Amino acid sequence: MKKLINNLRAGFTLIEMVVVMSIVVIMSVALFANYREIGDQGRVSVFAGKVREDLYLAQNYSLAGKTTKYGIPNGWGINFNRNTNKYTIFSDLDGDKAFSYPTKLLIHGNETVSAGTFTDSSQAANTVTVAGNPTQVSAPWPFANSGSYWQFDGVGDYLKVTANNNFLYGSSDFAVDLWIWTDVIGGGVTRYILSQASVLEIYKSSGDLIYVDVYDVDGAQYQFISKDVITASSTHQIALTRRNNILTFFLDGVVQDTERITKAIKSSATEIHLGIQSDLNNPWTGRIDEVRISRNTSRWREKFATPTANYKQDDEVVREVKMPPGLVFDSLTTAGTATSELNIFFDPTTYFMYGNGASSTQGAVIVINNAGVAGTAQAGDTPQTLTINNAGLINWTH
Repeated sequence: MKKLINNLRAGFTLIEMVVVMSIVVIMSVALFANYREIGDQGRVSVFAGKVREDLYLAQNYSLAGKTTKYGIPNGWGINFNRNTNKYTIFSDLDGDKAFSYPTKLLIHGNETVSAGTFTDSSQAANTVTVAGNPTQVSAPWPFANSGSYWQFDGVGDYLKVTANNNFLYGSSDFAVDLWIWTDVIGGGVTRYILSQASVLEIYKSSGDLIYVDVYDVDGAQYQFISKDVITASSTHQIALTRRNNILTFFLDGVVQDTERITKAIKSSATEIHLGIQSDLNNPWTGRIDEVRISRNTSRWREKFATPTANYKQDDEVVREVKMPPGLVFDSLTTAGTATSELNIFFDPTTYFMYGNGASSTQGAVIVINNAGVAGTAQAGDTPQTLTINNAGLINWTH
C-alpha cells in the first residue's frame, strides 16, 4: 500500500502521459469528424418528422371537410417545391387537385417597368404593357403602407394585361376589386376604369355614379349602378363578386346592387385594359391601383370593412414552411417519375392520394437530405424518405 501511495504521488511518467494524450487526441478527432454528421442527422430526422405530421394534418383537413375563408375547398394537400426548398399546405378551390393561388392578377403601382412592360405581382405573373404615359407616383396611396400608385392623365394613358385563361370566369366564383381616385367629376362624361370587351366593364358615367356591366355566355347584359356617388379627390374601392349564382357590386365595402345569374360569364380570352375602354376611347383621369382579380373565391358576400394594407400574392397560403439551411428535397417522385414540384392531394370522396393531379398506385416519394445542394449527398449523410401510397398511408424510412 505504501508503494502504491508513493507511485501516485510521483504522478504520470512521460510514457504514460504520451499514451493518455494520444488516446485523447484520437477520441477528439473521431468525435469532431462525426459532430457535423450527428447534428445534421438530427436535423434531417426532425424535419422529416415535421413533414410527416403536416401530411397527416392536410389529410385530416381533407377528410374532416375543413373550410376556409375563401369558400369550401374540394380537399386539402401539400405542395412541395424542390427549386425553392419549401412546402405549402393548400386548400383546393378550383378542383384540379393541385396548388394554385386564387389571385390571378395583382397590380400595386410600384412595379418595375422595362421596355414598356412589367410583370404583375400575382403568382400568375401576367405581362402588362404600359401605353401612353401613365405615371408611377411615389406617395402612400391608397394605404399608408403603399409605396406608389398609377396616375392617368386622361389623354391615352392605360395599362394592358395580356389575354389568358386566368380571366375566363365561367360559372366559378370570382372577384374583381380595385381602388380609384378621380380628378374630374360632373359633365356626364363616361370614363373607363377597367375594360374587358364584352365580358366585364367598370366605368364612371352620368351623375358621377359607378357602372358595372357583365355579360353571360349568351351575350345577355347585367348592369349594376352604384347608389352612392363618387367625389373628386376621394379614395374609393370598387368590387364585383360572384358567389354561386349571385353577382354583388360593392362600393367602399357597401352593397350597391345584387343580381342572380344562372349562366356562365362569357368566355372570351380578351385583353384587360385599365384606365381606358378596350377600343381606346373614354380614358380615365385620376388614380387606379391595387387592382386584383381572383378566381374560385368571391372574397366578400356582404358588407365589409375595406382593406387597410397592400394585398400580398401569398394571402391565400394556408401555411408555408421553408426548409432549414442546408437541408434539401433531394428528390420528389410521383408515379415513378421525378419532378421539381409535387402536389400531394388527399381526396375527401375517394380517400385516395393524388400526385400532381393524378391518382397512381405507385404513390409518391419524398427524400429529404442534408446535401447542401440537391442531388450531391455528402459522405455520411443518410437521407430520410417518406412514401405515400395511393390509399394515403404514409411510411417514414429513417
